[in-house]
Amino acid sequence: MDVTSVLRDELFKPAVTLLGPGAIAVTPYLIYFSAPSSHIHKLLSSHAGITAVTVVFIFVVVGLLMDNLGARVEIFFDKKLSSTDGYTDHDENWKKFWRVAYKDEPVGHRYLRTIVLKLKFELNTLSSLPFFFLGLPLVAYVDIVTVAECVILLLGSMFLFVFLIFEIELTVKLLSDIRKELLKGIINLEKI
Repeated sequence: MDVTSVLRDELFKPAVTLLGPGAIAVTPYLIYFSAPSSHIHKLLSSHAGITAVTVVFIFVVVGLLMDNLGARVEIFFDKKLSSTDGYTDHDENWKKFWRVAYKDEPVGHRYLRTIVLKLKFELNTLSSLPFFFLGLPLVAYVDIVTVAECVILLLGSMFLFVFLIFEIELTVKLLSDIRKELLKGIINLEKI
């Protein structure tokens, strides 16, 4: 077992699924409170190390909250998929899959983990975007960006929001298909 790859994976997953979405949700508010006209600006700029640690901590905490919201969004898409033709066994397969223990891990299971990471990123990012939308007027208020730039950011993030809804639906469907295939059993090929 390669220790560096384990550490890389264990650090990469939270960074992608927690720090990124947490940063998206919080950044407009951080910009507002750290603007030069803010009373907090002097405190933040005079204690850069503590500020950096605090910001990362805030990103993680908010990322965890976005993860919780993302899980609720996933339930919505799972229920929607369960009522789709060809996927009425989705819930049953999902519950069967919880009980699977592999002696030899199939390649498909590693692929499944990759797609689950993608789904968590999509769900958490989708959950963070409404908080980003609500914070954009604060960024425009402190004159960090112009109102026109704020509108461009809003339109871009709204496009991302709609895009993520479609992507989540496809990803949930893909995960259901992968689980269905993995439940068929493992094929062990002998070394040639």
